[in-house]
Amino acid sequence: MLTQVTVSAPGKLMLMGEHAVVYDFPCLVTAVDSRFYLTAKVLIEPKFILHAPDLGIIDYQKPLSQIGLGDIPDQAKCTELAIKNFIKKYSFSRGIKIETKSSFSQKYGFGSSSASIVCTVKALGELKQLKLSNQELFDLSYQTVLEKQGVGSGFDVAASIWGGTLYFVTAGKKIEPIKIDSIPLCIGYTGVKSNTTQIVKEIAKKKQEFPDNINKIFESISQLVESGKKALMEKDWVSFGKFMNFNQNYLEDLGVNSEKLADMISHSQKAGSLGAKLSGAGGGDCMIALYNTQNKSQIEEAIVQAGGEAVNIKTNVEGVRIETTDNQKEMFVVVDKDDKILEYRSRYDCHHDKTLRHRSSGTAIFNDQGEILMIKRSSTKDLGAGTWDATSAGHVQKNETYEAAAKRELFEELGIKGNLKLHSKYLFDDYNESEIQALYTVIYNGPFNINPEEIETVEFVSKSKLPRKILNKEIIFSPWAERNLQELGYLT
Repeated sequence: MLTQVTVSAPGKLMLMGEHAVVYDFPCLVTAVDSRFYLTAKVLIEPKFILHAPDLGIIDYQKPLSQIGLGDIPDQAKCTELAIKNFIKKYSFSRGIKIETKSSFSQKYGFGSSSASIVCTVKALGELKQLKLSNQELFDLSYQTVLEKQGVGSGFDVAASIWGGTLYFVTAGKKIEPIKIDSIPLCIGYTGVKSNTTQIVKEIAKKKQEFPDNINKIFESISQLVESGKKALMEKDWVSFGKFMNFNQNYLEDLGVNSEKLADMISHSQKAGSLGAKLSGAGGGDCMIALYNTQNKSQIEEAIVQAGGEAVNIKTNVEGVRIETTDNQKEMFVVVDKDDKILEYRSRYDCHHDKTLRHRSSGTAIFNDQGEILMIKRSSTKDLGAGTWDATSAGHVQKNETYEAAAKRELFEELGIKGNLKLHSKYLFDDYNESEIQALYTVIYNGPFNINPEEIETVEFVSKSKLPRKILNKEIIFSPWAERNLQELGYLT
């Protein structure tokens, strides 16, 4: 099990298909660059701690055995219920501390609740080293949304997971990414926070009272979504704008518009937008307007003149991801079982496909007393965040030898140079990757110039004291550290 991981997930913006999507009809949704960030740390004591100052939660905690039970602060429900559901399905024997921060402004309604749930499930899956598929991540996150809200289609969950722009059918019956670079949208905020759950319930009541009328509206919206999907794929913005306008008319028939939204939509249309409509449940929150290459600023000015706020966000952004300072585009040397070069692939590829065996170098640093230097990996590492290594390690880059890579890593991580001695070379396989590792040794007493993007702290540890530190969980090894220590005869 890993000890720490940081993940993030984006918010969402509905393009077309509001309300109909709750009743087995499709919608179009895009991910936006307001992101929710979550760091999960494993605790020795079996308890749950939540530190979410953006939400007004400061070190809220309870025993892990009581997770999901008793009074739960509303701001903590998303995270706590997600943990409860994860444990029920996959188990989790250790304690967990969750720390969150958000680039969301809570007033805009971009789906921070769903993003927080997705981040929680993703982080726990990474800590347990589960290879959760997007669909598995969706199913558990959507279950949590329904438990918290009682209603919901899941499109916001899907947007947080897959990112980009999606064609989505209720409850994830169909989740189809649409390949597109960007969408020319202006976003306007009314200044009024809408109650999505309440509005959805009001539509449900209308549907019960006037089923034929409401169903006809939903069917018409569904047809527009299908046409809008085609227009998006072809980047036919003129047609897509027309479909947006038609969709807005049907939303007005549902009674979810507001005077403020109507003014902002009307002003943007008069300023030359290709199409404009509310986005989301209605009653407040946001509207969107499609611009051409010449009139974005005029449309944003019109939104402000109507009493709204022009919101600067990007659409079609990346979905849930592990946050790391490691360059995911760094090129690794991929080799066969005999260490012959086959190709060069990115760090991301090599850490997500175990068939891509690659080269790695490590160096164990000893002082004059024979103690080994242990280093605690930074919390921003893509693998083994927060675990302990022995000592310096890294991957061999293109046109680099094993020894050159080991020397480079020593200097980059600890700021030192030395005469390295090759100790052994072996094949290493674990949950994430397969690599051929060259292990070197060097004698060095310090000082060290620690790179905080790589290392949190360092400590010389004697062979006699190491077992006690392991037993007391003062040191939790990375998989590589345990193997290296065995190779060195420092750990039996």
